[in-house]
This record gives sequence, C-alpha cells and structure tokens, in this order.
Amino acid sequence: MKFWLSTFELFFLDLNNDGHLTYKDFLWAKDKICYMSGWKIDSPKYKITEALFNEIWKSLEVIADVDKDGKITKSEWVMRDLNFPAKKSALLLLTAYYVDNLQERDH
Repeated sequence: MKFWLSTFELFFLDLNNDGHLTYKDFLWAKDKICYMSGWKIDSPKYKITEALFNEIWKSLEVIADVDKDGKITKSEWVMRDLNFPAKKSALLLLTAYYVDNLQERDH
C-alpha cells in the first residue's frame, strides 16, 4: 500500500509527466493550486503557499535527490519512504496545510 501511495504522490506532483519531479513541477503545482483557489500573487495565502512549497522542495532535495541532479526519480521517491518512514509525505503535508489554513478563498 505504501508503495502505491508513493507512486501516486509522484505522479500527482509530476505535472508535466516526464517521470521525475523537479522544482519546476513544484512551482507549477503551487501556481495551479493558487489559481484554482483564487489567490492572487500578492495575497497572503499565495505567499504562504509559495513558502510552504519552497520548504517542502528543499526537504525533498536533501532526503530524496540522491544523485543531486535536481530531479527526483521514481526510485529516489520510493527510497525516500524507505529511508525516512517517520516523515510525513509531501502530499499529506500539503493537504493538511490546505485544510488547516487555506480553505477559504480570497475575494
């Protein structure tokens, strides 16, 4: 089950479907979430979301990008779960943050 969740997360965040995650994928995901939520670039919720995505990417670079090439492959993603089982997944962190802080849209 954990393997499938890991694979789901990778493909959920790999928005250009090139088989690996990059910082560009994270920026794209952040922009889509903010756009769909109606958060403008200068809004507090946009800035908070941007900071969260930057922090998660920095963590993933340390714990998952084994060869330090700026890309996280499927095998690196799965190894992240094996090496850091106590860490919450990036997708779960994003979901929890959204539910706790960002549900209401800016108008």
